[in-house]
Amino acid sequence: MDHDTCSGRAMDAGDSLVGSAPQRRIWLLLEVDAPWGPQALADSDLPPAVRQHIEDWLSATPDAGILFIRQPDAPAGRRLFMAVGDAGAPALYALTLERYEDLLSLDLSGLAEDRQPELRDRQPLFLVCTHGKRDQCCALAGMPMFAALRERVGQRAWRCSHIGGHRFAPTMVFLPEGLCYGRMPLEALDDVLNRHAAGQLEPRWLRGRSAWPQPAQAAATLLRLREGVREIDGLELLDLQNGAEASWVATFRVAGEARQVHLQRCTGDATYRSSCVGDKVAAPVSWELLQA
Repeated sequence: MDHDTCSGRAMDAGDSLVGSAPQRRIWLLLEVDAPWGPQALADSDLPPAVRQHIEDWLSATPDAGILFIRQPDAPAGRRLFMAVGDAGAPALYALTLERYEDLLSLDLSGLAEDRQPELRDRQPLFLVCTHGKRDQCCALAGMPMFAALRERVGQRAWRCSHIGGHRFAPTMVFLPEGLCYGRMPLEALDDVLNRHAAGQLEPRWLRGRSAWPQPAQAAATLLRLREGVREIDGLELLDLQNGAEASWVATFRVAGEARQVHLQRCTGDATYRSSCVGDKVAAPVSWELLQA
């Protein structure tokens, strides 16, 4: 990636992937073929009542987020998916809308609570952010990754709107588990997909599991890297406690035993321009494993 892009500057500044996934337990995915504005939902041409319905649900569901999705040569219809990333029992639901107004009669909360199990989809989805109107890095790094994914998993691959953290492009999310990846080189994709099919993940490119708070994401990744735990469900989050001076203690169940991970969030003194649009700046963040 060009060093004069936000993703290049983030790498140069040492901004870490670890613990950077947006916290989302529920992902609502809506197929929208029309061009996406910088703020996908707010800038969309969806019927006002539909947009308000989605916004009201998001306001009432603080652990949820929405992504617009699209793919080339898609079959007719407007696909809608909901992924619920509960550890140990992640679920994906799928349906096709004839028109966007059908959303108005859809019980999104009931779907999230598994009140329509007949809509379960047993296959995973692989999303790559290609939202160039939000940040050019997403298109520059995301489109080649989407093309590679498309070759490997076909219509289970989708382009999506802004996941969060374009400075880590290409940003990806594997659903329903909510595994967020970033900065993954194309040559690593086959290994990551093979691991995923076997119920494993690759912590080197992992931003975090989105259902968990970011300190827990960081603690899990650091523990995985130290202990070599690759199974997706190899860690169960039991507790997270905030200590003094940006420190946390996360407790996981690992191989049947409770393990405490003590870690600290470290912020660099210098800042860098963290977006290719505007003058937003950020200080690089890293996590230090104190004890495990």
